[in-house]
Amino acid sequence: MNTPIDTDYLPTVAREIAAVIGMAATCDLIAARGGTRLYVPAQLTPEHALNREIGAEAAAKLVEIYGGDTLDMPRAHAATRAALHRTIVARYIDGASAAQLARDYGVTERWVYALAARRREALASRQDSLF
Repeated sequence: MNTPIDTDYLPTVAREIAAVIGMAATCDLIAARGGTRLYVPAQLTPEHALNREIGAEAAAKLVEIYGGDTLDMPRAHAATRAALHRTIVARYIDGASAAQLARDYGVTERWVYALAARRREALASRQDSLF
């Protein structure tokens, strides 16, 4: 996903991991292991899956802090959903059709229109509060 995830929507454990390995690697880790328990080895071997999933540098940092621990990896559904919404709205504003967005993201055209309308309402509400 190209739209950055808003850390306000991330569960605490994901924010803590992001502080250690960075947001991009955390997103990769959630994509690979979200919703499961992740055992972080005390010693990292070159062929360990973490190296492929988040890169050797991030994996080494994760092992340095969490080595020997088991982490309950969140799915971070709210954060990924919010990022998806922002991506769809941004593409819609840039001129993508609701039909194309519906096909690209597996949603309905009606949902794309509703999402865009909520965005317009939120912007209008902010404008009204300025006066």
